[in-house]
Amino acid sequence: MKATFITKLKPDLVTDNHLLRLLQLLIITDCMFIFLHMINCHTCLIAEPMLILATDGGYSELFQYIKMFWVFLLMGYIAIRFRAWLFGFWSVLFVYLLIDDSTRIHETVGGHFIGSRLPQWGILNAIDAYDLGQVVFAGLIGIVLFSILLIFYYFSNEFVRKTSRYLFYLLCVFVFFAVGIDILGVVLNVRGASILEEAGELIVMSTVLWYVFTLHMHVLKNGMGESKTQNLRIRGLP
Repeated sequence: MKATFITKLKPDLVTDNHLLRLLQLLIITDCMFIFLHMINCHTCLIAEPMLILATDGGYSELFQYIKMFWVFLLMGYIAIRFRAWLFGFWSVLFVYLLIDDSTRIHETVGGHFIGSRLPQWGILNAIDAYDLGQVVFAGLIGIVLFSILLIFYYFSNEFVRKTSRYLFYLLCVFVFFAVGIDILGVVLNVRGASILEEAGELIVMSTVLWYVFTLHMHVLKNGMGESKTQNLRIRGLP
């Protein structure tokens, strides 16, 4: 009876067009960072290291961290309010990605600790021990997280499973840019691989945030019961 004005009315005020506008704004911002990176690196108009996409703590990276933090908050709120613990897993996963990227855990543990203990074999000579160590670390963390995901997935209802499958697809695309493109750039010595990696990560994370915000507004309006959520349709996804 004492629901706040925002909690009570905001879900009904937000339409599909509003949600798509959010996605457009996020991607336009991403494209702005990509454009400023290109101007900064290939012209004499700007000379600002913080505008380079690969700069640690750069402007685009900070924007990426903000998006991850928002995803963490939104998924955590849904998990606690509706006791959907698979969503709680996603909340923890994204805050881990935020902490790992901002504190460079994958570089410290993977690159230095694991990498220094790896031998070099055959084709792997194309990748130095530092980069290979990061790949091994990412693989180990991925196995652990995927195992936990399967446990929560098994005990969740169909609506939570369905939305989690979409998140998993998006996460796979994110990993493809973050790890796959990085490896291809090193092995094949492809120019421009770095900007493709960073740009891909930006746009995918914007899509994740848009999807999670859309999910958030939907469950605030309709709840989590399967009878109410079975027909969830989020424009732009199958």
